[in-house]
Amino acid sequence: MHNEELNYYASVLGFQYALSQPLPKYGSKGASGWHTIARPLTWKVVQQHVSHKKTIGTLSRWYPSFGVIDIDDNNIAFMESIRKSMNLNDSNSLVQASESENSYHVYFKPVSKGKPVTINYYKNAMHWLEPFCEIYPQENRFIRLPFDKSSRGVLDASGLPRKVDFREGLTRLKGLAPYELPSIDYYSDSAPLESLYGNMDKLALVRSKQEGAILWQEGLQAPSSRLDSTKKVILFLWSNNIPLEQAKQEVRKWLKNKHNGFSKDFKNHPRKTYTQGDSLVEWIYHHYRRLHTLPDSTHNLDNGFLTPALLHKAIDLSKGNLPLLRFSTKLLAYASTRISQYNSTLSIHSDRLKEWSSSANYLRYVRDMQQTGLLGARSDAYSVDRYAKKIDASMLVHEYEEAKAIHSQEDKERVASTLEEWLKAVYPKASDYASKLK
Repeated sequence: MHNEELNYYASVLGFQYALSQPLPKYGSKGASGWHTIARPLTWKVVQQHVSHKKTIGTLSRWYPSFGVIDIDDNNIAFMESIRKSMNLNDSNSLVQASESENSYHVYFKPVSKGKPVTINYYKNAMHWLEPFCEIYPQENRFIRLPFDKSSRGVLDASGLPRKVDFREGLTRLKGLAPYELPSIDYYSDSAPLESLYGNMDKLALVRSKQEGAILWQEGLQAPSSRLDSTKKVILFLWSNNIPLEQAKQEVRKWLKNKHNGFSKDFKNHPRKTYTQGDSLVEWIYHHYRRLHTLPDSTHNLDNGFLTPALLHKAIDLSKGNLPLLRFSTKLLAYASTRISQYNSTLSIHSDRLKEWSSSANYLRYVRDMQQTGLLGARSDAYSVDRYAKKIDASMLVHEYEEAKAIHSQEDKERVASTLEEWLKAVYPKASDYASKLK
């Protein structure tokens, strides 16, 4: 492949990764409406969508990366009144004019205290808006991927639709400031009483996920393996961001169609095994939520990535100050999936900044990064919410090369997200890192 072809391939893959839920199925829209395609969404199908040969729809992820407000048969003034009621503006939302006149899709990035939310939290927080419009994504209804052949374009500053290439559209979506959802009392934060996996290390978890992918395709492989295999299949479904209720359905179908005659329990007590499967899904999904551990795609999009070059710059900045190094690497990675040439102002919830350092030090560390030219001056020209801090990250827009992202040594599907992981990947020997500080 030439560089241009490689860049195009990566752009389509990035579009798919950011906006779709590839497993276990997708939708295709024809003259008679939506049709369910009961197989995973592939790069080729997404490419047909962005090249305007097909119209493809997706279901929700467990942690949706974007929220969509679907407004039909209402004028632009009504759409703007909805945006205003939610405190949405051009910095934190993007409006696409749909195929029909007076129809719009409003895209935004839903978070709570700066962190990704599950589809259950999202639905509860957005419930108040349902009498006026439809809320997507949903677990059981397709929403078309953006920038399709029927779209009239993205609204510009004058309120008129302008056709945009999918690459520009995705870049603009990624650059949106996060939107803080209303706080809701939905989850219990009690810790799990016991671990289904015991003291399993990262490598063992990765192996379980990989084995789960094979088991999901091939079914049970041996007698008396149902319980352990079910856990691995659920871990695979969770890691692929499949919503909880949909995971229950997938596990039930898997038990029914792929027990391969190896489960006496299913043969004698199918309802009992279904119920047990449901309970395992609930436990594993909420276990990882309590641990603040995210599925692969959400982990990668939320944490962002670091390259060796940026790690070197952070080390030079820190001059041996480990807390400053930890803070600066976290912030530099966070910016990678959020800034663009369309919006280089980075919006970060103060809870994030404190989590990376402390209430007493985070502003000092930001100033240190500004003084060395890694960041520009903080901007308070507008405010998403009273907790958000605005930082000029225009110096970083051209610093990120995703092909050079540092990945976890244990799990290549996940980007490295801690200082220890970054240093281990770039400096396999501790002496190499020590020499960098001299």
